[in-house]
Amino acid sequence: MDDFLLTVRSDSVLCEPLYVGGFEADLARWMERTVRPGMRVMDVGANVGIHTLRLARKVGPAGHVWSFEPYAPVADLLRHNVRLNGLDNVTVIEQAASDTDGPAMLHVFPEGADVYNSLGACRREENLQAVGTVPVLATRLDAFADAAGIDRVDLIKVDIEGAEERAIRGARRLIERSPGVAIVCELYQPSATQCGCNVQDLVNMLREWGFAMYVVERRGLPRPLTLETFRGTYAVFRRPGGD
Repeated sequence: MDDFLLTVRSDSVLCEPLYVGGFEADLARWMERTVRPGMRVMDVGANVGIHTLRLARKVGPAGHVWSFEPYAPVADLLRHNVRLNGLDNVTVIEQAASDTDGPAMLHVFPEGADVYNSLGACRREENLQAVGTVPVLATRLDAFADAAGIDRVDLIKVDIEGAEERAIRGARRLIERSPGVAIVCELYQPSATQCGCNVQDLVNMLREWGFAMYVVERRGLPRPLTLETFRGTYAVFRRPGGD
């Protein structure tokens, strides 16, 4: 693995190979295999940048990563990690991806559990509860791409604790003009329900847009599946022949 500098708290800098465990490791391996130099990637729900740093190294100077993290303290850590690693091909966007533009409220979890911050979900099965809400700015990925002059992307990774359907719905035009795009989504119904979403609706929507569903397995290789047989955490959606 590549070496990264990763600040996870204000007083803790990790100077060691970045380790991602469990299902995150499967996702990381798949992205290592799939992402190539020159690609354009959106990391929606970037947190402190665990995947952003890896993606930025993979796409290289000819590519770019747009990393969305709406919670200001975490976005500051994300920017810091990007600077620590000398990456000038990353743009940090301190906004939440959704299907509307404008003010929104973000449920914030305790320090150390901020990976669960969500536009709608305020509790987890792990007996974790949000400790409050903060105002953030939401944007459609379509609106952001239009304003930034982004005509296409190659990968959209969405992990935003239940609001994945809303983010993808707000990216329809961008997805339509990105014929080879791969979309990686977390599918977790308890959080989706709290966000007023449904993972079946998300899967159906992407199928209507011409995408097939795959699961990422231990070797980082995708395998076709249906939602009924899905037992994982992340699913990959690609148009047939897009790999």
